[in-house]
Amino acid sequence: MRHKNFAYIVAAALLIFTVFNFAVWKLATEDLLTGRVGDLSRLGYISGMAVPKNTVVDLERRHIEGADFRGGPIDMVVVGDSFSNGGSGGRNPFYQDYIATINDYTVLNLQPYRNFTPLTTVHILLNSGWLDKYRPRAVLVEAVERYSVINLGGVVGVNRTDYLGNVERFYSEAGYAEKFKPGDLFFINTGNMKYFLYRFLYLFSDHAFFSPVYERGLTEPLFSTGGGKRLLFYHEDLDSIRVAKEEYIRRMNHNLNTLASALSTRGIALVFLPAVDKYDLYGDYIDGNPYPKNPFFDLLRPLDKSYIFIDTKEILSGELKRGVLDVYAPDDTHWSWKAPEKIFDTVRFRDILN
Repeated sequence: MRHKNFAYIVAAALLIFTVFNFAVWKLATEDLLTGRVGDLSRLGYISGMAVPKNTVVDLERRHIEGADFRGGPIDMVVVGDSFSNGGSGGRNPFYQDYIATINDYTVLNLQPYRNFTPLTTVHILLNSGWLDKYRPRAVLVEAVERYSVINLGGVVGVNRTDYLGNVERFYSEAGYAEKFKPGDLFFINTGNMKYFLYRFLYLFSDHAFFSPVYERGLTEPLFSTGGGKRLLFYHEDLDSIRVAKEEYIRRMNHNLNTLASALSTRGIALVFLPAVDKYDLYGDYIDGNPYPKNPFFDLLRPLDKSYIFIDTKEILSGELKRGVLDVYAPDDTHWSWKAPEKIFDTVRFRDILN
């Protein structure tokens, strides 16, 4: 009899455990872990800010990916990080399409060569003769603010080179990998418990003590979900502030000027597009903000530049002042289509490049 009661207890516990996991999976974590939602919602298990992202492209001209390039005239080459490789998802995820449409340009997007930084990649394109072969009007280097100093302010392979054939072979094979690929998760998984644990701990800590995602209230509604007054941002937006120092930013600016000078000998302009961090852009609107301000743009603006500098913080701050919602995706580290549309309508290359 005792063994029978024990078996009933175990069976009941397993049933409750299974039903609990299935319910949490269907109500919350399935969409977070296998749906096309933003990286912040997924990493922080925050369902209230999640926005499904269905890719739609409705611009007249589209850029060319390196794997699809078969030669021919190019107006602009772009090298960057996830912002340059469709990381935003949703409507018009590649900002290069805005450049192409607004300026009537042929725009080619290249991923960084092998494991090199964007700056070293452009030096390799220059030294290998690749840029001499295709002669674009400009090269645009993009870097998200939190990684700009680290990736662009260190030692750059100015003299690094590779054979032209190797470079062309690499880009003919380097296809764009989608940001998100649905997983094969079973409904019983550790994410279900994390969802409840994080929801509880966020009551006591902006980042649930150990989550990579911060959640803070805003003084004004600037998003279309979560009541409009909740901000999610990545922990590295704060961590990177420690390297946003004048000496490091001057070194980064020097590296950019060095590249700009090398490109100018070929009649090619250099454009630098630092994508402002979400925390830095929305920081002034955080209610009772206890965190430091990022001085990156303040330190970079006054420096002498041989390149075209696109001040994304200044441009997009103007949109926030006008009350534009979802300049950045509510649930993601990346901007929405509204940001590049405004940026490249403001900075028109056909007007500033010969």
